Amino acid sequence: MSSDVHTVFLVPQLNSASVAGGSCCPVPAEALILPELEAVPGVHEASADWASARVSVRHSPTVSPNQLAVVLEELNYPAESWNTQAVDGVTKV
Repeated sequence: MSSDVHTVFLVPQLNSASVAGGSCCPVPAEALILPELEAVPGVHEASADWASARVSVRHSPTVSPNQLAVVLEELNYPAESWNTQAVDGVTKV
């Protein structure tokens, strides 16, 4: 079994426009971004941190960071940069 990959994206727009939608029903940006990332086949988990403007994605090696960056771009939350590393598959408690 191959190890998962963990990619962290720097998304400056996340903390400058953390609420999406009209004035009637604002929605946290994370509520829009995370389900779209998690819908990509091979993505196991996604999370976002508004304060650091980072989006973290745990995914299989078959999913490229570029593919995930395109999803963010299409949602108008472009990634400025990202860092990817292998996950050893061992859960540390």
